[in-house]
Amino acid sequence: MQPAQDNDGQYEEMDLTPSEDDDDATLHRKLVAAKIARKRAEEDLKLLCNRIGLLKQEEGKAVKKIEETRKRATLIIGQRQRNVQN
Repeated sequence: MQPAQDNDGQYEEMDLTPSEDDDDATLHRKLVAAKIARKRAEEDLKLLCNRIGLLKQEEGKAVKKIEETRKRATLIIGQRQRNVQN
């Protein structure tokens, strides 16, 4: 079931499956509703793909920062050990 807009701008659930009992107007409404639903799904897919890309970029930055922090920690620990030995 897909929401279909009626004359008042309100949405009602509509079965998009065509049946033999449907008249031309009903078939047309179902076709338009199916096209709108498809377009909305494609837009949602595009938005989700963009979001996934951004999240992957953020993950890469976070991993890089973690690696830099680990390297810095290793350097600091090495420096402290040298200071203790001297």
